[in-house]
Amino acid sequence: MVGDALAFVTNPLGNTVTVVYLKPVSNPPDPSNPSIAAIIPVGEMPMKIDINPQGTLAYVTNFNSNDVSVIDVRNMVVVDNIKVGKQPYGIAVAPDGKRVYVANYYSENLSLIDTDPTSGGFDHVVANVNTGTKTTDVAVTADATMVLVTGDFGLKIINANPKDENYNSVIANVASGTKTTEVDVTPDAGLALVTTEDNNILVINLHPETGNYSDAVVANVPAGTKVTDVKVSGDAIFVYVAAPDLNKVLVYKLGYGGSGTANGSSSGNLSLTPHATIDVGYAPDALVVNPSATNLYIVDGTSGGIRQVTTITLCCGPVNPAKLIGDLITTVQNMINNGSITKVRGYALIVLLNNALKNINAGRTKLAILDLTAFNALIKTFNKNKQISTNQANALISAANAIIAQLRGTKSEEAESASNYTEEITKQDIVSESRLGKIYPNPFSESVVINYEIADGDPGIIKVAIRIYDMSGKMVGTLVNMNMQPGRYTVTWNGKDTNGEQVPHGTYIVHFRAGTAEEVKEVVLVK
Repeated sequence: MVGDALAFVTNPLGNTVTVVYLKPVSNPPDPSNPSIAAIIPVGEMPMKIDINPQGTLAYVTNFNSNDVSVIDVRNMVVVDNIKVGKQPYGIAVAPDGKRVYVANYYSENLSLIDTDPTSGGFDHVVANVNTGTKTTDVAVTADATMVLVTGDFGLKIINANPKDENYNSVIANVASGTKTTEVDVTPDAGLALVTTEDNNILVINLHPETGNYSDAVVANVPAGTKVTDVKVSGDAIFVYVAAPDLNKVLVYKLGYGGSGTANGSSSGNLSLTPHATIDVGYAPDALVVNPSATNLYIVDGTSGGIRQVTTITLCCGPVNPAKLIGDLITTVQNMINNGSITKVRGYALIVLLNNALKNINAGRTKLAILDLTAFNALIKTFNKNKQISTNQANALISAANAIIAQLRGTKSEEAESASNYTEEITKQDIVSESRLGKIYPNPFSESVVINYEIADGDPGIIKVAIRIYDMSGKMVGTLVNMNMQPGRYTVTWNGKDTNGEQVPHGTYIVHFRAGTAEEVKEVVLVK
Protein backbone atom coordinates (compact mmCIF):
# COMPACT_ATOMS: atom_id res chain seq x y z
CA MET A 1 0.00 0.00 0.00
CA VAL A 2 1.30 3.48 -0.91
CA GLY A 3 -0.28 5.85 1.60
CA ASP A 4 -4.06 5.73 1.23
CA ALA A 5 -3.88 6.13 -2.56
CA LEU A 6 -2.74 2.86 -4.15
CA ALA A 7 -2.67 -0.83 -3.24
CA PHE A 8 -0.39 -3.39 -4.90
CA VAL A 9 -2.01 -6.84 -5.03
CA THR A 10 -0.40 -10.10 -6.22
CA ASN A 11 -2.32 -12.45 -8.56
CA PRO A 12 -0.59 -15.84 -8.14
CA LEU A 13 -2.27 -17.62 -11.07
CA GLY A 14 -2.07 -14.64 -13.38
CA ASN A 15 1.66 -13.93 -12.78
CA THR A 16 0.78 -10.25 -12.34
CA VAL A 17 0.49 -7.50 -9.76
CA THR A 18 -2.63 -5.35 -9.86
CA VAL A 19 -2.34 -1.72 -8.79
CA VAL A 20 -5.67 -0.62 -7.32
CA TYR A 21 -6.89 2.92 -6.68
CA LEU A 22 -8.05 3.20 -3.07
CA LYS A 23 -9.89 6.44 -3.85
CA PRO A 24 -11.81 7.39 -7.00
CA VAL A 25 -9.80 9.20 -9.70
CA SER A 26 -11.13 11.47 -12.43
CA ASN A 27 -9.24 9.95 -15.38
CA PRO A 28 -8.52 6.24 -14.84
CA PRO A 29 -6.42 4.44 -17.53
CA ASP A 30 -9.30 2.04 -18.20
CA PRO A 31 -12.71 3.79 -17.83
CA SER A 32 -14.43 0.39 -17.96
CA ASN A 33 -12.57 -0.62 -14.80
CA PRO A 34 -11.96 2.67 -12.96
CA SER A 35 -10.49 1.05 -9.83
CA ILE A 36 -7.48 -0.42 -11.70
CA ALA A 37 -4.41 1.79 -12.12
CA ALA A 38 -2.20 -0.87 -13.78
CA ILE A 39 -1.62 -4.60 -14.22
CA ILE A 40 2.11 -5.40 -14.04
CA PRO A 41 3.58 -8.72 -15.31
CA VAL A 42 6.06 -10.19 -12.80
CA GLY A 43 7.55 -13.67 -12.23
CA GLU A 44 5.85 -17.04 -11.87
CA MET A 45 3.26 -17.29 -9.08
CA PRO A 46 3.76 -14.01 -7.19
CA MET A 47 2.87 -14.51 -3.52
CA LYS A 48 3.74 -11.66 -1.16
CA ILE A 49 4.58 -8.02 -1.67
CA ASP A 50 6.05 -5.22 0.45
CA ILE A 51 6.85 -1.58 -0.31
CA ASN A 52 9.81 0.42 0.96
CA PRO A 53 9.18 3.26 3.45
CA GLN A 54 9.86 5.86 0.78
CA GLY A 55 7.01 4.49 -1.33
CA THR A 56 9.25 4.24 -4.39
CA LEU A 57 9.85 0.51 -4.82
CA ALA A 58 7.71 -2.62 -4.34
CA TYR A 59 9.25 -6.06 -3.85
CA VAL A 60 7.36 -9.21 -4.94
CA THR A 61 8.25 -12.84 -4.18
CA ASN A 62 7.79 -15.15 -7.20
CA PHE A 63 7.29 -18.63 -5.75
CA ASN A 64 7.95 -20.67 -8.89
CA SER A 65 10.67 -18.57 -10.54
CA ASN A 66 12.74 -18.30 -7.34
CA ASP A 67 13.26 -14.57 -7.55
CA VAL A 68 12.01 -11.20 -6.34
CA SER A 69 10.61 -8.68 -8.82
CA VAL A 70 11.38 -5.03 -8.06
CA ILE A 71 8.65 -2.61 -9.20
CA ASP A 72 9.19 1.09 -9.79
CA VAL A 73 6.08 2.42 -8.02
CA ARG A 74 5.97 5.72 -9.89
CA ASN A 75 6.20 4.20 -13.39
CA MET A 76 4.52 0.88 -12.43
CA VAL A 77 7.06 -1.31 -14.24
CA VAL A 78 9.46 -4.06 -13.15
CA VAL A 79 13.01 -2.67 -13.04
CA ASP A 80 14.88 -5.72 -11.71
CA ASN A 81 14.56 -9.41 -10.84
CA ILE A 82 16.76 -10.62 -7.97
CA LYS A 83 17.50 -14.33 -7.56
CA VAL A 84 16.90 -15.62 -4.03
CA GLY A 85 16.32 -19.10 -2.55
CA LYS A 86 13.93 -21.83 -3.64
CA GLN A 87 10.22 -21.01 -3.46
CA PRO A 88 10.32 -17.53 -1.87
CA TYR A 89 7.09 -16.72 -0.06
CA GLY A 90 7.14 -14.05 2.68
CA ILE A 91 8.92 -10.72 2.26
CA ALA A 92 9.57 -7.70 4.48
CA VAL A 93 11.41 -4.43 3.91
CA ALA A 94 13.44 -3.07 6.83
CA PRO A 95 12.23 0.27 8.29
CA ASP A 96 15.13 2.17 6.70
CA GLY A 97 14.47 0.62 3.28
CA LYS A 98 18.09 -0.59 2.97
CA ARG A 99 17.44 -4.29 3.56
CA VAL A 100 14.82 -6.72 2.30
CA TYR A 101 14.22 -10.09 3.95
CA VAL A 102 12.80 -13.04 1.99
CA ALA A 103 11.50 -16.27 3.56
CA ASN A 104 12.36 -19.16 1.21
CA TYR A 105 9.99 -22.07 1.76
CA TYR A 106 11.82 -24.96 0.08
CA SER A 107 15.44 -23.96 0.71
CA GLU A 108 14.62 -23.45 4.42
CA ASN A 109 16.42 -20.16 4.83
CA LEU A 110 16.04 -16.40 4.95
CA SER A 111 17.66 -14.35 2.19
CA LEU A 112 18.90 -10.83 2.95
CA ILE A 113 18.89 -8.48 -0.05
CA ASP A 114 21.03 -5.35 0.21
CA THR A 115 18.97 -2.45 -1.17
CA ASP A 116 21.30 0.36 -0.09
CA PRO A 117 22.58 2.11 -3.27
CA THR A 118 25.70 3.29 -1.42
CA SER A 119 26.91 -0.24 -0.60
CA GLY A 120 28.87 -2.70 -2.72
CA GLY A 121 26.19 -5.39 -2.57
CA PHE A 122 23.33 -3.26 -3.88
CA ASP A 123 20.37 -5.30 -5.21
CA HIS A 124 21.97 -8.67 -4.47
CA VAL A 125 21.54 -11.34 -1.81
CA VAL A 126 24.36 -10.70 0.66
CA ALA A 127 23.47 -13.33 3.26
CA ASN A 128 21.35 -16.44 3.77
CA VAL A 129 20.34 -17.36 7.31
CA ASN A 130 19.58 -21.05 7.77
CA THR A 131 16.32 -21.70 9.64
CA GLY A 132 16.55 -25.48 9.53
CA THR A 133 13.01 -25.98 8.26
CA LYS A 134 10.47 -24.56 5.81
CA THR A 135 9.66 -20.86 6.20
CA THR A 136 6.55 -18.89 5.28
CA ASP A 137 6.01 -15.31 6.48
CA VAL A 138 8.52 -12.74 7.73
CA ALA A 139 8.29 -9.43 9.63
CA VAL A 140 10.83 -6.85 10.84
CA THR A 141 10.41 -4.98 14.12
CA ALA A 142 10.13 -1.19 13.92
CA ASP A 143 13.48 -0.76 15.68
CA ALA A 144 15.06 -3.02 13.00
CA THR A 145 16.76 -5.25 15.59
CA MET A 146 14.74 -8.43 15.03
CA VAL A 147 13.43 -10.40 12.08
CA LEU A 148 10.54 -12.77 12.84
CA VAL A 149 10.04 -15.87 10.67
CA THR A 150 7.12 -18.34 10.71
CA GLY A 151 7.11 -21.92 9.47
CA ASP A 152 7.05 -25.54 10.56
CA PHE A 153 8.94 -24.76 13.78
CA GLY A 154 6.94 -22.04 15.53
CA LEU A 155 8.51 -18.57 15.42
CA LYS A 156 12.21 -18.01 14.87
CA ILE A 157 13.76 -14.72 15.97
CA ILE A 158 16.79 -13.56 14.00
CA ASN A 159 19.20 -10.87 15.15
CA ALA A 160 19.02 -7.97 12.65
CA ASN A 161 21.31 -5.53 14.48
CA PRO A 162 24.51 -5.12 12.39
CA LYS A 163 26.37 -3.88 15.49
CA ASP A 164 25.70 -7.08 17.41
CA GLU A 165 28.09 -10.03 17.34
CA ASN A 166 25.13 -12.36 16.70
CA TYR A 167 23.99 -10.40 13.63
CA ASN A 168 22.20 -12.54 11.02
CA SER A 169 21.86 -15.55 13.30
CA VAL A 170 18.88 -17.24 14.94
CA ILE A 171 18.82 -16.07 18.56
CA ALA A 172 15.57 -17.70 19.72
CA ASN A 173 12.97 -20.27 18.71
CA VAL A 174 9.51 -19.84 20.21
CA ALA A 175 7.81 -23.23 20.09
CA SER A 176 4.12 -23.21 19.16
CA GLY A 177 3.38 -26.93 19.02
CA THR A 178 2.23 -26.59 15.41
CA LYS A 179 3.12 -24.83 12.15
CA THR A 180 2.86 -21.06 12.15
CA THR A 181 1.68 -19.20 9.07
CA GLU A 182 1.55 -15.38 9.30
CA VAL A 183 3.17 -12.84 11.61
CA ASP A 184 2.86 -9.15 12.45
CA VAL A 185 4.51 -7.08 15.17
CA THR A 186 3.33 -4.18 17.34
CA PRO A 187 4.79 -0.74 16.52
CA ASP A 188 6.77 -0.67 19.78
CA ALA A 189 8.53 -3.95 18.80
CA GLY A 190 7.24 -5.53 21.99
CA LEU A 191 4.78 -8.20 20.83
CA ALA A 192 4.41 -10.50 17.84
CA LEU A 193 0.98 -11.67 16.62
CA VAL A 194 1.12 -15.08 14.93
CA THR A 195 -1.47 -17.33 13.27
CA THR A 196 -1.05 -21.12 13.27
CA GLU A 197 -2.04 -23.96 11.01
CA ASP A 198 -4.39 -25.34 13.68
CA ASN A 199 -6.28 -22.01 13.67
CA ASN A 200 -4.91 -20.38 16.79
CA ILE A 201 -3.71 -16.81 17.33
CA LEU A 202 -0.59 -16.42 19.45
CA VAL A 203 0.67 -13.32 21.24
CA ILE A 204 4.43 -13.58 21.80
CA ASN A 205 6.50 -11.36 24.09
CA LEU A 206 9.65 -10.45 22.16
CA HIS A 207 11.46 -9.23 25.28
CA PRO A 208 10.71 -11.66 28.15
CA GLU A 209 12.06 -10.31 31.44
CA THR A 210 13.96 -13.53 32.15
CA GLY A 211 15.46 -13.66 28.65
CA ASN A 212 13.99 -17.14 28.36
CA TYR A 213 11.78 -17.58 25.28
CA SER A 214 10.33 -20.89 26.49
CA ASP A 215 7.55 -18.90 28.16
CA ALA A 216 7.32 -16.11 25.56
CA VAL A 217 3.80 -17.10 24.40
CA VAL A 218 1.67 -14.88 26.62
CA ALA A 219 -1.71 -15.54 24.97
CA ASN A 220 -3.10 -18.33 22.80
CA VAL A 221 -6.59 -17.88 21.32
CA PRO A 222 -8.46 -20.54 19.29
CA ALA A 223 -10.21 -18.82 16.38
CA GLY A 224 -12.54 -21.78 15.75
CA THR A 225 -12.09 -21.46 11.98
CA LYS A 226 -9.37 -21.25 9.38
CA VAL A 227 -7.28 -18.08 9.79
CA THR A 228 -4.76 -16.64 7.36
CA ASP A 229 -3.34 -13.12 7.61
CA VAL A 230 -3.01 -11.15 10.86
CA LYS A 231 -2.45 -7.42 11.38
CA VAL A 232 -2.23 -5.26 14.49
CA SER A 233 -3.50 -1.67 14.53
CA GLY A 234 -1.09 1.25 14.77
CA ASP A 235 -2.16 1.94 18.36
CA ALA A 236 -1.58 -1.74 19.31
CA ILE A 237 -5.11 -2.01 20.66
CA PHE A 238 -6.83 -4.18 18.03
CA VAL A 239 -5.79 -7.28 16.12
CA TYR A 240 -7.42 -8.15 12.78
CA VAL A 241 -7.45 -11.73 11.48
CA ALA A 242 -8.65 -12.95 8.08
CA ALA A 243 -11.15 -15.85 8.31
CA PRO A 244 -11.75 -16.88 4.65
CA ASP A 245 -14.15 -19.77 5.33
CA LEU A 246 -16.53 -17.38 7.12
CA ASN A 247 -16.09 -14.48 4.67
CA LYS A 248 -15.23 -12.39 7.71
CA VAL A 249 -12.43 -10.53 9.42
CA LEU A 250 -12.22 -11.35 13.13
CA VAL A 251 -11.38 -8.44 15.44
CA TYR A 252 -9.66 -9.04 18.79
CA LYS A 253 -8.69 -6.59 21.50
CA LEU A 254 -5.39 -6.60 23.36
CA GLY A 255 -6.08 -5.84 26.99
CA TYR A 256 -4.60 -6.07 30.45
CA GLY A 257 -5.79 -7.07 33.86
CA GLY A 258 -8.49 -9.44 32.57
CA SER A 259 -8.77 -13.17 33.09
CA GLY A 260 -9.75 -13.98 29.53
CA THR A 261 -12.95 -15.57 28.32
CA ALA A 262 -14.11 -18.89 26.99
CA ASN A 263 -13.06 -17.73 23.54
CA GLY A 264 -10.04 -15.75 24.65
CA SER A 265 -6.81 -16.37 26.46
CA SER A 266 -4.59 -14.54 28.87
CA SER A 267 -1.30 -14.93 30.67
CA GLY A 268 -0.37 -12.66 33.54
CA ASN A 269 -1.87 -9.26 32.84
CA LEU A 270 -2.26 -9.70 29.09
CA SER A 271 -5.43 -10.90 27.38
CA LEU A 272 -6.57 -11.25 23.78
CA THR A 273 -10.36 -11.33 23.57
CA PRO A 274 -12.92 -11.31 20.72
CA HIS A 275 -14.19 -7.81 20.05
CA ALA A 276 -16.17 -7.81 16.77
CA THR A 277 -16.47 -9.35 13.30
CA ILE A 278 -16.43 -7.60 9.93
CA ASP A 279 -18.44 -9.16 7.08
CA VAL A 280 -16.73 -9.01 3.68
CA GLY A 281 -17.87 -10.04 0.23
CA TYR A 282 -15.58 -12.98 -0.46
CA ALA A 283 -12.91 -15.01 1.35
CA PRO A 284 -10.47 -12.45 2.80
CA ASP A 285 -6.86 -13.43 2.21
CA ALA A 286 -4.59 -10.47 3.03
CA LEU A 287 -5.00 -7.46 5.32
CA VAL A 288 -3.41 -4.02 5.67
CA VAL A 289 -4.10 -1.44 8.38
CA ASN A 290 -3.04 2.12 7.58
CA PRO A 291 -0.68 3.81 10.10
CA SER A 292 -3.40 6.02 11.57
CA ALA A 293 -5.56 2.91 12.22
CA THR A 294 -8.53 4.53 10.46
CA ASN A 295 -8.84 2.13 7.52
CA LEU A 296 -8.56 -1.62 7.05
CA TYR A 297 -7.83 -2.84 3.52
CA ILE A 298 -8.95 -6.38 2.73
CA VAL A 299 -7.75 -8.40 -0.29
CA ASP A 300 -10.07 -11.23 -1.34
CA GLY A 301 -8.83 -14.78 -1.90
CA THR A 302 -10.05 -15.27 -5.46
CA SER A 303 -8.06 -18.17 -6.90
CA GLY A 304 -7.95 -16.78 -10.43
CA GLY A 305 -8.39 -13.50 -12.24
CA ILE A 306 -7.95 -10.11 -10.60
CA ARG A 307 -8.28 -9.94 -6.84
CA GLN A 308 -10.25 -7.10 -5.29
CA VAL A 309 -9.50 -4.71 -2.42
CA THR A 310 -12.22 -3.68 0.03
CA THR A 311 -11.80 -0.64 2.28
CA ILE A 312 -13.31 -0.76 5.77
CA THR A 313 -13.47 2.41 7.87
CA LEU A 314 -12.43 1.54 11.40
CA CYS A 315 -13.38 4.82 13.08
CA CYS A 316 -16.61 4.47 14.95
CA GLY A 317 -17.65 7.85 16.27
CA PRO A 318 -16.10 10.47 18.52
CA VAL A 319 -13.29 9.47 20.84
CA ASN A 320 -13.87 10.80 24.36
CA PRO A 321 -11.19 11.52 27.00
CA ALA A 322 -12.17 8.48 29.10
CA LYS A 323 -11.55 6.13 26.18
CA LEU A 324 -8.25 7.84 25.37
CA ILE A 325 -7.08 7.40 28.96
CA GLY A 326 -8.08 3.72 28.80
CA ASP A 327 -5.98 3.33 25.63
CA LEU A 328 -3.08 5.11 27.32
CA ILE A 329 -3.29 2.75 30.31
CA THR A 330 -3.14 -0.17 27.87
CA THR A 331 -0.04 1.34 26.24
CA VAL A 332 1.76 1.63 29.58
CA GLN A 333 0.77 -1.93 30.47
CA ASN A 334 2.21 -3.05 27.14
CA MET A 335 5.48 -1.28 28.00
CA ILE A 336 5.59 -3.09 31.34
CA ASN A 337 4.88 -6.39 29.65
CA ASN A 338 7.67 -6.06 27.07
CA GLY A 339 10.20 -4.76 29.59
CA SER A 340 10.66 -1.26 28.18
CA ILE A 341 9.66 0.21 31.56
CA THR A 342 9.93 -1.36 35.02
CA LYS A 343 6.80 -2.45 36.85
CA VAL A 344 7.35 0.09 39.64
CA ARG A 345 7.62 3.04 37.23
CA GLY A 346 4.84 1.76 34.97
CA TYR A 347 2.42 1.27 37.86
CA ALA A 348 3.21 4.77 39.15
CA LEU A 349 2.09 6.13 35.77
CA ILE A 350 -1.04 3.96 35.76
CA VAL A 351 -2.04 5.23 39.22
CA LEU A 352 -2.05 8.79 37.88
CA LEU A 353 -4.05 7.75 34.81
CA ASN A 354 -6.60 5.89 36.93
CA ASN A 355 -6.96 8.96 39.13
CA ALA A 356 -7.57 11.08 36.04
CA LEU A 357 -10.17 8.57 34.84
CA LYS A 358 -12.00 8.66 38.18
CA ASN A 359 -12.02 12.44 38.17
CA ILE A 360 -13.38 12.55 34.60
CA ASN A 361 -16.17 10.13 35.49
CA ALA A 362 -17.01 12.28 38.54
CA GLY A 363 -17.04 15.47 36.47
CA ARG A 364 -13.91 16.88 38.13
CA THR A 365 -12.24 18.09 34.93
CA LYS A 366 -9.67 20.39 36.56
CA LEU A 367 -8.44 17.59 38.84
CA ALA A 368 -8.18 15.24 35.87
CA ILE A 369 -6.01 17.81 34.07
CA LEU A 370 -3.77 18.05 37.14
CA ASP A 371 -3.41 14.24 37.18
CA LEU A 372 -2.42 14.22 33.50
CA THR A 373 0.00 17.11 34.05
CA ALA A 374 1.62 15.09 36.86
CA PHE A 375 1.75 12.11 34.48
CA ASN A 376 3.68 14.23 31.95
CA ALA A 377 6.07 15.48 34.63
CA LEU A 378 6.84 11.92 35.73
CA ILE A 379 7.43 10.86 32.11
CA LYS A 380 9.90 13.73 31.68
CA THR A 381 11.74 12.64 34.83
CA PHE A 382 11.96 9.02 33.62
CA ASN A 383 13.26 10.19 30.25
CA LYS A 384 15.81 12.56 31.78
CA ASN A 385 17.13 9.69 33.90
CA LYS A 386 17.25 7.43 30.79
CA GLN A 387 14.65 5.09 32.27
CA ILE A 388 12.46 5.25 29.15
CA SER A 389 13.44 6.19 25.62
CA THR A 390 12.88 9.62 24.09
CA ASN A 391 10.54 8.20 21.44
CA GLN A 392 8.38 6.57 24.10
CA ALA A 393 8.35 9.74 26.20
CA ASN A 394 7.26 11.85 23.23
CA ALA A 395 4.49 9.41 22.35
CA LEU A 396 3.11 9.22 25.89
CA ILE A 397 3.25 12.98 26.45
CA SER A 398 1.60 13.69 23.09
CA ALA A 399 -1.22 11.29 23.97
CA ALA A 400 -1.71 12.86 27.41
CA ASN A 401 -1.66 16.37 25.94
CA ALA A 402 -4.31 15.42 23.41
CA ILE A 403 -6.55 14.39 26.33
CA ILE A 404 -5.78 17.61 28.20
CA ALA A 405 -6.69 19.62 25.09
CA GLN A 406 -10.04 17.78 24.84
CA LEU A 407 -10.76 18.40 28.50
CA ARG A 408 -9.99 22.10 28.14
CA GLY A 409 -11.89 22.31 24.88
CA THR A 410 -9.08 24.38 23.40
CA LYS A 411 -5.71 23.85 21.77
CA SER A 412 -3.08 22.99 24.32
CA GLU A 413 0.09 25.08 24.18
CA GLU A 414 1.84 22.28 25.98
CA ALA A 415 0.61 19.82 23.34
CA GLU A 416 2.02 21.98 20.57
CA SER A 417 5.46 22.06 22.18
CA ALA A 418 5.54 18.50 23.53
CA SER A 419 7.83 17.18 20.83
CA ASN A 420 10.40 19.88 21.59
CA TYR A 421 10.99 19.35 25.29
CA THR A 422 13.23 16.31 24.80
CA GLU A 423 15.73 18.36 22.82
CA GLU A 424 16.79 20.03 26.05
CA ILE A 425 16.91 16.72 27.88
CA THR A 426 18.96 15.16 25.10
CA LYS A 427 21.58 17.89 25.49
CA GLN A 428 21.87 16.99 29.18
CA ASP A 429 23.17 13.75 30.61
CA ILE A 430 23.95 12.16 27.24
CA VAL A 431 25.41 8.67 27.67
CA SER A 432 28.20 8.63 25.08
CA GLU A 433 29.29 5.00 25.42
CA SER A 434 28.16 1.71 26.92
CA ARG A 435 30.45 0.93 29.84
CA LEU A 436 30.87 -0.11 33.44
CA GLY A 437 30.73 2.75 35.92
CA LYS A 438 31.77 3.03 39.54
CA ILE A 439 31.81 -0.18 41.60
CA TYR A 440 31.57 0.38 45.36
CA PRO A 441 32.46 -0.47 48.01
CA ASN A 442 35.50 -2.29 46.63
CA PRO A 443 36.74 -4.31 48.48
CA PHE A 444 33.38 -5.40 49.95
CA SER A 445 32.21 -7.84 52.58
CA GLU A 446 28.42 -8.17 52.16
CA SER A 447 27.38 -6.64 48.82
CA VAL A 448 28.77 -4.49 46.03
CA VAL A 449 26.90 -1.98 43.82
CA ILE A 450 27.82 -2.04 40.13
CA ASN A 451 26.93 0.99 38.03
CA TYR A 452 26.72 0.69 34.25
CA GLU A 453 25.58 2.75 31.26
CA ILE A 454 23.95 1.94 27.91
CA ALA A 455 24.83 4.45 25.19
CA ASP A 456 22.24 6.68 23.54
CA GLY A 457 23.81 5.90 20.18
CA ASP A 458 22.90 2.23 20.38
CA PRO A 459 19.82 1.51 18.22
CA GLY A 460 16.73 0.77 20.29
CA ILE A 461 16.70 -2.13 22.73
CA ILE A 462 20.01 -4.05 22.93
CA LYS A 463 21.14 -7.18 24.75
CA VAL A 464 22.99 -6.49 28.01
CA ALA A 465 24.81 -9.09 30.11
CA ILE A 466 26.77 -8.72 33.35
CA ARG A 467 28.38 -11.88 34.70
CA ILE A 468 30.76 -12.68 37.56
CA TYR A 469 33.77 -14.96 37.01
CA ASP A 470 36.41 -16.26 39.41
CA MET A 471 40.11 -15.90 38.60
CA SER A 472 40.21 -19.32 36.93
CA GLY A 473 37.64 -18.16 34.38
CA LYS A 474 34.71 -20.14 35.80
CA MET A 475 31.40 -18.28 35.72
CA VAL A 476 30.05 -17.72 39.22
CA GLY A 477 26.77 -15.97 38.47
CA THR A 478 24.72 -13.82 36.09
CA LEU A 479 23.50 -10.45 37.37
CA VAL A 480 21.95 -9.08 34.17
CA ASN A 481 20.86 -10.87 30.99
CA MET A 482 18.13 -8.98 29.14
CA ASN A 483 17.28 -6.50 26.41
CA MET A 484 17.51 -2.93 27.69
CA GLN A 485 16.93 0.67 26.62
CA PRO A 486 19.75 3.28 26.70
CA GLY A 487 20.28 4.82 30.15
CA ARG A 488 22.10 4.58 33.49
CA TYR A 489 21.56 1.54 35.72
CA THR A 490 22.81 -0.19 38.86
CA VAL A 491 22.86 -3.82 39.96
CA THR A 492 23.96 -5.39 43.26
CA TRP A 493 25.98 -8.57 43.82
CA ASN A 494 25.70 -10.18 47.25
CA GLY A 495 28.73 -12.45 46.88
CA LYS A 496 26.70 -15.57 46.13
CA ASP A 497 26.77 -17.93 43.14
CA THR A 498 23.87 -19.06 40.93
CA ASN A 499 22.88 -21.68 43.55
CA GLY A 500 22.67 -19.09 46.31
CA GLU A 501 25.85 -20.33 47.99
CA GLN A 502 28.35 -17.87 49.43
CA VAL A 503 31.53 -17.80 47.33
CA PRO A 504 35.00 -17.82 48.96
CA HIS A 505 36.71 -14.51 49.62
CA GLY A 506 39.13 -13.35 46.94
CA THR A 507 39.24 -11.46 43.65
CA TYR A 508 36.46 -11.78 41.07
CA ILE A 509 35.91 -10.41 37.56
CA VAL A 510 32.84 -8.35 36.57
CA HIS A 511 32.28 -8.95 32.83
CA PHE A 512 30.04 -6.40 31.11
CA ARG A 513 28.69 -6.64 27.55
CA ALA A 514 26.16 -4.35 25.81
CA GLY A 515 25.81 -4.97 22.10
CA THR A 516 29.39 -4.75 20.79
CA ALA A 517 30.75 -2.93 23.87
CA GLU A 518 32.65 -5.06 26.37
CA GLU A 519 34.53 -4.29 29.60
CA VAL A 520 35.86 -6.08 32.68
CA LYS A 521 36.72 -4.87 36.18
CA GLU A 522 37.93 -6.60 39.33
CA VAL A 523 36.09 -6.72 42.63
CA VAL A 524 37.50 -8.06 45.88
CA LEU A 525 35.40 -9.97 48.41
CA VAL A 526 36.85 -9.87 51.94
CA LYS A 527 35.84 -11.66 55.11
